Amino acid sequence: MPQFILNVVADFGLAQKMASKSYLHAAGT
Repeated sequence: MPQFILNVVADFGLAQKMASKSYLHAAGT
């Protein structure tokens, strides 16, 4: 169970990083 939670948190962090990166890219254009 803890491993599942860690995976969810890691996936969420990755999604946030990807979203902020694409947002900055869109804002830069």
